[in-house]
Amino acid sequence: MAAELANWVAANVELDPGGPGHALGALEHRRATMAGRTLLFLALARAVRLPARPVAGLRWDGVAFHYHGWAEVKLPGGWVPADPALDQFPAAACRLG
Repeated sequence: MAAELANWVAANVELDPGGPGHALGALEHRRATMAGRTLLFLALARAVRLPARPVAGLRWDGVAFHYHGWAEVKLPGGWVPADPALDQFPAAACRLG
């Protein structure tokens, strides 16, 4: 379910740096900032009773670290990083949170 939600957000909410930065705006306008996509994923995960939390930290892009936010969902094996902003589930291991 968590992977399906992350994929749905990435496929249906256009990444737009000038778009809404909150869950409701992302859902209504189907476009959002990276933060808006992540917040929508968190809201949807919690709506289906998946424990989910926001994480803020640094993401390595191969050249430098950048401030970035993503989510984690609690699955039977523990907390799993999800990054619907970049369409990654589980999220790549290039994050420091």
